[in-house]
Amino acid sequence: MGIRAGYYAMTTARKRATAGSGGGGRWAGGVAATNRALAAAFIDEQLYFVSAAQFWCKPPAQAMVVDRDRVHATSALRVHGPMSQFREFASAFRCPRGAPYHPPPGDRCELY
Repeated sequence: MGIRAGYYAMTTARKRATAGSGGGGRWAGGVAATNRALAAAFIDEQLYFVSAAQFWCKPPAQAMVVDRDRVHATSALRVHGPMSQFREFASAFRCPRGAPYHPPPGDRCELY
């Protein structure tokens, strides 16, 4: 839910911000002003997913999070799980159908 909601919030904000530019302008949420190399290497959609994945990246020693007797999924699963189930990720990175990050529709888990 979080990856999907954040993605749609980003695309909605981009549409509003670029509405006066004919819709063809890059937005990158200000990344180009602070890191031109990063903005040049990724399209807006890819930047969103890279940023979301970095949020969950942790050193191997911290990969399993224990919070008051609750064990959470590892960092790798917190990234791979949602990204592999979100067709917009596969589209942004041009993952071929059947690849780990672009399973066939019947194998994808979509709640809503």
